[in-house]
Amino acid sequence: MRSLENSVKGRINALISIIRDIEKNQTKPTTAMLKLLFEQAPNNSKQPELTAVEPLEIPFSEDAFATSFEAIELRKKKNELKLELQQCRKEFLAFLNAIEIVKSSFGKPKLLVKITPETLENLKQHLKKNRMYISITKQHLDSTFSQSSGDFVAYLEKENQGKAPELQEHFFDQSNGRISAKQVIDEIDHNTAKLKKRDPKFYSLTINPSQRELKHIENNPELLKKYVREVMKDYAASFYQDVPVTVDQIKYFAKIEYERTFKGFDREIKENQPYYANIIKLEHDIVKIRNGEGKGNIRAVQKNIERLKKQAPHHLNGKMIVQGMQKPGLQTHIHIIVSRKDRSNRYSLSPRSSYKSSQATLNGKPVKRGFDRSEFYKNAEKTFDRLFLYKRNFAETYQARNLFLKEPYKYFAQLMKLPINERSLALKILGKSGVKIPMANIPTNQVQLALKAIKQFRKVIDRARDAGAIGI
Repeated sequence: MRSLENSVKGRINALISIIRDIEKNQTKPTTAMLKLLFEQAPNNSKQPELTAVEPLEIPFSEDAFATSFEAIELRKKKNELKLELQQCRKEFLAFLNAIEIVKSSFGKPKLLVKITPETLENLKQHLKKNRMYISITKQHLDSTFSQSSGDFVAYLEKENQGKAPELQEHFFDQSNGRISAKQVIDEIDHNTAKLKKRDPKFYSLTINPSQRELKHIENNPELLKKYVREVMKDYAASFYQDVPVTVDQIKYFAKIEYERTFKGFDREIKENQPYYANIIKLEHDIVKIRNGEGKGNIRAVQKNIERLKKQAPHHLNGKMIVQGMQKPGLQTHIHIIVSRKDRSNRYSLSPRSSYKSSQATLNGKPVKRGFDRSEFYKNAEKTFDRLFLYKRNFAETYQARNLFLKEPYKYFAQLMKLPINERSLALKILGKSGVKIPMANIPTNQVQLALKAIKQFRKVIDRARDAGAIGI
């Protein structure tokens, strides 16, 4: 009996060793291993008496679960990229099919793509949205606005309305993260020495990261605050002065906002406007009918209203987009109120100066003056890329937008010269603007390169589609 017990124990230990080896090395048991395990089995019909064996403890590994979730996320991302690639390919083929060669009696032939002026304007607007966009505006000083910064600060407090104190967003500056609206108003309004009534007392900067940039930093407010503090160093360095301006001289207060609403200048509102105007008219007709001032069938009028709402070109969550409706997706942006005077209240610093890095003569001495806005915008992009290791696409750059506004044909010629992966991403970014076909006159000396790249791009897209993977 003891020999039988020892034999069984030996096989169990061997089995445990095999299992542990499988766990450790991920190897499957071979036929030889199994034969070795069960060789010399006793030929005894009697059921052996087995002793209790301690259960095998398999170590729990959180890494294994993390790896599984990682694989699920990667598969999800892969499917999203496949869908984006299909849309990109569709829009790119539409671009190719619209290209025609226009021969001229004088000069070189050109490639011509036609779109409406409205579509071109839409592309210009969405080029802003698809990149980091920074605006600088001065204080409004007409009869409807106050000399104080109070109205503007009150406007920036709109997202805090109705929220508990611990959930409210506070102002911050270069060193403090929790500043009250009252302190902002007091400090801006009392930092205006020697400024005339018609002089702006403060300027407003708005930093608008693109949705791609916000996704890259996971919409993290602390990272955005870190970015703002670095951008304000770029802002100070952009002043052209005899003594370099530093961020410590700039009096500013910033605030993060997370929401945006559709306004009258948005493309969706403009294109929905004819339908909305007719709906308003029909709603007035219903009021007249109910008041006995007009004739008609209220139910029929209501059906016409519903029909117009469905026919409108732009909808969100099944509803026609109208002014005041909240925009979808990540809409986080930063408002910055900057005093016209420096912290000492002695020197005036205007980012809206009409002078760009120029010199003037004051009391017989040359004096540096001006603010280089273009350099500021470019450095703000570089700062984001440096801080967060962001790989900026050509279509997202300030330089590209300027090139498009000034020389569209060069913009698209340069776009076609990009490496395939960068070009496909650029077209995807532009495709989100709602513009199906861009407009360009590309000189023939660049056309050959463009057409060659296009053919290669077609092949790569087909291969990527079939393989189910792309290199974006």
